Amino acid sequence: MKIAIVEDDINYRKSLETAFEDYKEYEVVSFKNPKEALKKLDDSFELVITDINMPQMDGLSFLQELDGRYEAIVITGNASVQNAIKSIRLGVKDFLIKGFEIETLIEALQRSSKIRQIAHKTNKPSASKTNHKDFIASSPRLEEVKSLALKVATTDASVLLLGQSGVGKDVFANFIHRHSHRAQAPFIAINMAAIPEHLLESELFGYEKGAFTDATSAKPGILEDANGGSVFLDEIGEMPLTLQAKLLRVLQEKSLTRLGSSKPIKIDVRFISATNADIHAKIAKNEFREDLFFRLQT
Repeated sequence: MKIAIVEDDINYRKSLETAFEDYKEYEVVSFKNPKEALKKLDDSFELVITDINMPQMDGLSFLQELDGRYEAIVITGNASVQNAIKSIRLGVKDFLIKGFEIETLIEALQRSSKIRQIAHKTNKPSASKTNHKDFIASSPRLEEVKSLALKVATTDASVLLLGQSGVGKDVFANFIHRHSHRAQAPFIAINMAAIPEHLLESELFGYEKGAFTDATSAKPGILEDANGGSVFLDEIGEMPLTLQAKLLRVLQEKSLTRLGSSKPIKIDVRFISATNADIHAKIAKNEFREDLFFRLQT
């Protein structure tokens, strides 16, 4: 995999280059600023790792210029809720705070690689026995699972997808949404494991002006943005316990409360969740709420 690193801090840039020397499967090309990168990025690159705070052009403007042509991971030493939210809405799958171990970055790269492989497969002509072009379905078992997904799609039930990483849970989530009556409404996905807890809460539920230092204006969360459509909560098993209680209340009451507000907001959202974790083991260890587990699949 060929990766571009865009980082204005020469010492940090060099440290990343050195860290990648132990991972021969990655070809790394570094750029000192986004403008230089924009001139030299081509189809041989698959992913971009970029800082946010850079003098000539900030990372968010850089991502807008890329317009989704590459998978992207944001790294920053000065995390803010607003930047995290903007990054996610620009298609960024992982938002890492500087100080992370190289293994954390490698895990993020592997997640992006799997997502790209799945997307590549689903863009090929279908070998399915059915007329749906969402899968290459050559086994009776996959046909059976797809048939079940179609049946579920016609309902408004919450769906919990279980399975190992890389089996296509995100593809099934999108498939269920596209074959539901909500297909013309938003489908918004969020990776619960990729965002720090203090950012995740505001990203999900939104916030009012003054709710925290960076909150210079009110902002709806993705649950509001997905109103009328579907939200895909990937890696739900990694959701912090404190937020599990708040999500459970949303599922029960069909409303949410933004950070810094006491006013509930009604929402109409279909919840699709996924995890590769052993949820029953997490419940036994009091790491996941049993009542939330029940709500996520009914």
